Order: sequence, then structure tokens, then C-alpha cells
Amino acid sequence: MIKINNKTIERFLLIGYTLLIYFSWLLTSNKIVGFSYFNQVIMMMFIFLVMLNFFFFESKIRFRSIIVVWFPLIVLILLNLVFRERQGITTFIQILSSVLVLFVISNDRKSTNVVLKLALFLSIVFTGFLYLELISPSIYFGLMGKLLVTEDFQTVVTFYNRGVFSGFTNQPGHMAGYCVLGLTILYGYKSKINHLSIYYILTVFFFVALVLTSKRAHTAFYFISLLFTYILFSRNKFKSFLLSFCIVVFTITIFYFLGEYFSSTSSLGRIYESFVGLSNGGDIDSGRAEIYLSAIELFRSSPLFGIGWGNFYFNDLNSTNYIVHNVYIQILTEIGILGLSFFIFPLVFLLVKTINLLNKIGQKEYYNRNMEEIGWLRVSFLIQLFFILYCFTGNPLYNLDYLGMYFLSIFLLVKSCNSIEVYN
Repeated sequence: MIKINNKTIERFLLIGYTLLIYFSWLLTSNKIVGFSYFNQVIMMMFIFLVMLNFFFFESKIRFRSIIVVWFPLIVLILLNLVFRERQGITTFIQILSSVLVLFVISNDRKSTNVVLKLALFLSIVFTGFLYLELISPSIYFGLMGKLLVTEDFQTVVTFYNRGVFSGFTNQPGHMAGYCVLGLTILYGYKSKINHLSIYYILTVFFFVALVLTSKRAHTAFYFISLLFTYILFSRNKFKSFLLSFCIVVFTITIFYFLGEYFSSTSSLGRIYESFVGLSNGGDIDSGRAEIYLSAIELFRSSPLFGIGWGNFYFNDLNSTNYIVHNVYIQILTEIGILGLSFFIFPLVFLLVKTINLLNKIGQKEYYNRNMEEIGWLRVSFLIQLFFILYCFTGNPLYNLDYLGMYFLSIFLLVKSCNSIEVYN
């Protein structure tokens, strides 16, 4: 019989949250359960379980700076929803539930490793479907056609006809995120893999799949984040910096001489075309300049508090029928300078917190005893940096898979703090 206690609820929440990162798109895109509010219901259940943990299991509420730092943004969004138009409620619930789940994080090492192994396994499975799509499209589309609603299935087919692969998702953007997460966890757990050949095979497995999704931003931002993480987590930073510099020079050289031979539908080909377009003064923003200009124009109408959370999409001045594709500009437009500061501060604070904790572990009296925590922090830092960079060109705050990836990295940061008993 399962004994229900604090650790049981924590493991259930973390495993459930990880599954939601990977299957949130499917819960609203499948033919089997046609319920568009499935994700919101599950997130509300998470909030209920957190409350249950406090009231019935007498768990102490520890107001760590890692968690409290998000409260100003949450309160500001809540005030917008109460006193202004009620838009963007789903995103608010996603942020709120993600932050509240942080309260149940303990120093249970087993739950951390279970979650990371589960995420790595799911990334492998999802990526495997991408290779099935590449090698045997008839089998792939036969399976996906039975699973996805017609609109999403047609989207996958359209991307495939353009030479872009979606894997076990309803669009390549999701698949690219799962490749990045798989690569990141693999990198963090490199020291625990017995056979390096397995590590290199899986690295190539994920990276080639990432290229096939044709997502240039994901590929470029992951590469940048990986280099920064490598330098930061190396004990010989000068040597690591020189090696990273050589890698960058080598990569630029490859693009310069061989870039024209890359497939134009691959992420590498699109990165090369972006460089060519930039050098020729062409448009490399995928036509988003109009969206940015509309958002900035709306920001000028209410610079301090914005036009209201979630209101850009529905505003008459937004003639594009899209959201901004830049989280910072969208937040600036919707909840103003105040809201943007409440969003940027936690991102920077937690990134610095990760670096400071790494420096603490790097001391001789901690290093050998906390090798596993170094792996957790490596994963955490890389995902945090990737999320911050991707906010410049995408919508990771509003997509549950990417928002979940980010808060998974914060879970690892909290776990590391708990494990070595370092608190503010």
C-alpha cells in the first residue's frame, strides 16, 4: 500500500509536471479526448495538491528567495485579471502552478533523478518518431492521422511537404524543444553514463533531429547556451574559453565555405541564410517587424502599466492576428515597464543564484561531495540561459512545454540548494 506523505506528493507533482511538459500539446490536439481545457484542469489539480500538502501533512512553508522572487509578477498579473479585461488566464494559471509546485521541493534525491531520467526517455521516444517520419512516412502518418485532430494533422503534413519534421508533436517548434531538453539532460549526466559511446550516439541522435526541425533559433541559442555552460562549469575556465573560441571560429569557417550546401529547410541552412540576408541588408525576422512595431506603438499609449495582460492579440491595432514572438516586447506592451522589470529580475536573479551556488560547490570542501548537484546545476543553467535567449524570438512564456522546461530547471536549482543546505 502506498503511504501518502510529503515526499509522495512531491514525486507525484514532479512526475506529473514532467509528463505535462511533453504531452500538453497532445491533451488538446487528440481525437480521443476532445477537451480544450485539459491542461488548465491538470494545473489546477497541481495547485490543489500543493495546498493539500500544507494543510493536511503539516509541511512547512519555506519562503525562499528562489520562489518569492516571482510573487511581484504573479500579483501584477492577478491585478490585471481582476481590474482589467480577463485575457491570458491560461498563462497565469501555468505560471502560478509552476511557482507553487516549488514549495513542495525537498532534498529527496531520488525524485530528482527519476524526473530527469523520465524526461530523457521521453525525449528519446519523441525524437524516435521524427526518424520514423524521415525513414517511413507512411507508417508515421498512419499513426499520427489516427491520433491528431484534422487541423493539427494537416499542419504536420504541410511541414513535412516543406522538408520540416515534427516528430511526435503537432508542430516542429515543440519537437525542437524536446531535442534541446534531451541534449541538455544528456550533457548534465555525461559523467554518470558508463559508456561514452552511448553519450556520443545519443548526442548525434538529438542534434540531427534538432537540425531537421528547421528551427534556427533553437539551434543557435542551444549552441550559445552550451558554450557558456561549458566555460562556466569548467574548473580551468581559461582553457575552456580558448577551446570554445576555437569551436566558434571553426563553426563560422564551416558556414562560410560550406553553408551554401546545407539544405535550406534544415536549421543549419536557415542559419546560413540568415547570415547571408543580414550581410545583404535583407529581412531575417520572418516578417515579424510589423508585429514588433504594432506592439511598440501600443506600449507608447500606456508605458508604465501597459494595455492589459493578454490583450495584445485582441487589440484593434494588431493587424497581424499573432502574438508578438518576443516575450520581452509583449510583456512591455501588456503590463508595461513595471511588468517587464518584474519578469526580468527573477530571470537574472536565478541565473546569478545558479552561478553563485556553483562557485560554492566548486570549493574543495564541497566539490567531491556534490558531484551530482553539479550535474543538476549544469542542466539548470543551460535551460535557464536558453529560455532567456529564446524569449527574444519566440513565445516560451506562453507555451506550457517551454515554460515547464524553464521551471524544471528552477526545480533543479532548489534541489541543489536543499541538498547542500545553502539558503539566502
